Amino acid sequence: MHSCKETKERITELLLDEADSTPDTTLSAELLKCGDCRNEFATLKATLRMTKRSREQSAPTEAYWNTYHAKLRYNLVHANSTDESHRPSLVARFFNFSIPVPAPVALALMLVVGAGLMIESLRLLLKTDVGITTTNVVSSRLVLARAKYNTVEQRAEFYESVLQRLRAVPGIQAAGAVNALPLDAAGTIGLRIAAMDGPQDEEHAQSAAMLSASSGYFKTLGVQLMGDDLPDTRDTSRHVAVINRTLAEKLWPGKNPIGRRFGWGNMQFAVIGLVGDIRTRSLERAPVGQMYTPIVDGPQSYGAIVVRGSGDAPHLLADLRNAVRAVDASQPLYEMRAMDDVVAQSVAPRRTNTVLLGTFGILAMVLAAVGVYAVLSYGVAQRTREIGVRMALGARREDVIALVARQGLVLAAIGIALGLAGAFALSKTMSSMLFAVHPRDVRIFAVAPITLAIVAIVATLAPALRATRVDPMSALRAE
Repeated sequence: MHSCKETKERITELLLDEADSTPDTTLSAELLKCGDCRNEFATLKATLRMTKRSREQSAPTEAYWNTYHAKLRYNLVHANSTDESHRPSLVARFFNFSIPVPAPVALALMLVVGAGLMIESLRLLLKTDVGITTTNVVSSRLVLARAKYNTVEQRAEFYESVLQRLRAVPGIQAAGAVNALPLDAAGTIGLRIAAMDGPQDEEHAQSAAMLSASSGYFKTLGVQLMGDDLPDTRDTSRHVAVINRTLAEKLWPGKNPIGRRFGWGNMQFAVIGLVGDIRTRSLERAPVGQMYTPIVDGPQSYGAIVVRGSGDAPHLLADLRNAVRAVDASQPLYEMRAMDDVVAQSVAPRRTNTVLLGTFGILAMVLAAVGVYAVLSYGVAQRTREIGVRMALGARREDVIALVARQGLVLAAIGIALGLAGAFALSKTMSSMLFAVHPRDVRIFAVAPITLAIVAIVATLAPALRATRVDPMSALRAE
């Protein structure tokens, strides 16, 4: 009995020996018992016929045909051989084909996971309730000159005059003043206060941020107010304050705070109103306890004015500028902008980081796709002879596509596995950069590999389809 390999060698020897004579030689029934051998015999026989016709037409030298026969004998015997001695070493194949694909795929996956976490974090951050309504609201900061506004009365009169002029302008719905705008911790004062109807020791004291605001401030920002607003006139007989819900829950859990009193040092404040929480530091930090005192009781030299109206931001800012100039033509204003811009600026650093990481992730995916395409295209070019033989022996188009695509997808799968491991290991380092998102969010870690897999599949299509266009006869004749 002869093995398939021996049969192939015998087929080649007989056909090549008869290339100069008749191509009608047949082999013994024993040699052609194998169906594959019979198919190969028919294919190689047809190839030699074409070779003979080409030889008769061009009539090259005998030395050329000797060289051609030697190359053809080697290629036909070893193109699909299972002899390991004719294959590249495992190390050579690994470095030639394996590293260029998994490495960029793994890097791309880690960047895509990081970008996904940052995008989800930014999305949740933008949905966070600031505590105010920013539509059709503008603001401007100012600093009063000490030489001109040296006393409390002078500063209080300035704010009151500006607000009265603004409220008289048609189209302006509300106006107010405050010493520190939302999402800006500058200007707030941290205090330790305690409820007067409870323990007064330090253990039961609560932290609170003290702000100064005018009447109409909460209405301008669309903050719901329960109770009375802050007064416009100074009352030295008592101290009043409006507090937020966070501070009310700390001092009097589950109780109505209006009418109750709390103390700070030797001063006592009566709670006249309750408002919702306004984030004064950033969107990422939870609201803190806040107390608002009348700005007329102690206006500072620095502050801000907010205006709500029916017009657009440029017109509202122009009305604000005119009102200030009407009171004091030399008073400068700065950071004049819509409150929407104030909120947007508070998340600008996070938005920038997200855009950069997302851009790097997209570029990494493109590089990974190029890597998969380039390696597979090179592999198809190197295996043209093998693919030609396979197709000559009856391989279907689907078989060739699967042969090429399998190599690319296996390498991409290795890269995805490495990338998942790397992303999982590095995710903890991103904890400080995330907001309300777990660093190992299951959805992100599921969507990112699927995205890379789709990219890898698309990248394998072109080389795989190109392999199906290999002409078996041309591939063999080229050798």
